[in-house]
Amino acid sequence: MKLTPTLILDAPTYMNPVGERTLSLRSLEIQVIENLGVTNDMFEVIDLTDNEIRVLNGLPNLLKLKTLLLGRNSIQVMQLNRSLNSNNNNTNNNNNFNSHTLTNLKTLSLIENNLKNLHDLIGLRNFKNLENLYLNNNPVTKLRNYRLFVIWLLPNLKILDFNKIKEKERSLSSEYFGKNFENKSDLAEKILNSSSNEITLELLNSINYDINSNTLIEKDDLKLNKKINRLSGEEKLSLQQQLENATTLDEIERLENLIKNDGN
Repeated sequence: MKLTPTLILDAPTYMNPVGERTLSLRSLEIQVIENLGVTNDMFEVIDLTDNEIRVLNGLPNLLKLKTLLLGRNSIQVMQLNRSLNSNNNNTNNNNNFNSHTLTNLKTLSLIENNLKNLHDLIGLRNFKNLENLYLNNNPVTKLRNYRLFVIWLLPNLKILDFNKIKEKERSLSSEYFGKNFENKSDLAEKILNSSSNEITLELLNSINYDINSNTLIEKDDLKLNKKINRLSGEEKLSLQQQLENATTLDEIERLENLIKNDGN
């Protein structure tokens, strides 16, 4: 369904339990975010849950907006990178998503979308005041170092995927990705300058973060023999360790198949 001005003006509005004026655009099969300028920036919350949005862009200048709900869509691209370039001359264009349009956004839900790689998350950097971010049930959350990267990307974040961010995690993210966005590590530079398809296990294998113990484990690269007739106990253990440290879905699937098929 097209998100027309009429549809927006006729949509239900209400005060949520904490007294925030909310615009409900849930479950309307909306595919593209557009025409929200007709709201005249009247809402603290816009709910676009359970639609068919594939690209996150198209929001106008909404200074009042504090919460944006985009769970259960099909978002796999965030066209939010324009403002990362300080020389960009189009940051005042209301058709572009940039850091000046949502300066008061505190909460963003992208639960159950289709974000796959760390590179796909770079646009979140535009939300400089974001405090609560929910990416549960996106493929990217299965990547080993996803959490540390997001913490580094959004220094003001307090809650990620319903878990409070610990000071130890902030310290670890700075150690591996750089003190801040202006002082990036080589690893962070590679991620930021690579296409999503280039963010591979090889790029991130220097970091092995144990979420349960909040520790980093130094580990030599492990080479996989694609032709193994029968796996020994030691080889199976090696594969299982690599599976735990895998950072791409392709790598996870390949390792799972090797273990399942006894190396063949």
